Amino acid sequence: MNLKTLGIITAALCGGAAMARDGADRHHDGSRRAWTRVHCRSSNYNFNRCDTGMSEIWNVQVIERKSNARCEFGNSWGIRGSDIWVDHGCEAIFGVSGRW
Repeated sequence: MNLKTLGIITAALCGGAAMARDGADRHHDGSRRAWTRVHCRSSNYNFNRCDTGMSEIWNVQVIERKSNARCEFGNSWGIRGSDIWVDHGCEAIFGVSGRW
């Protein structure tokens, strides 16, 4: 599955459609729904936070794991506010949908 397809599926699950910032559209309530990719890395197995650029996150998925270490939600990656956090060596490209 390519990133464009993933963005469209993610947006459909969120009730909108995706286009390329990766992407943004207007929802019927006037809010801007968007999706983007974020590359986040736990260097030397240390905790790290990566800014998504979103004001509110609705959905995050691992698109491509880049590390040999596992990327398991709640253990080696998660969401805190509008950031993605990684730990325990997880490095991945994440697909993020939310509001700019």
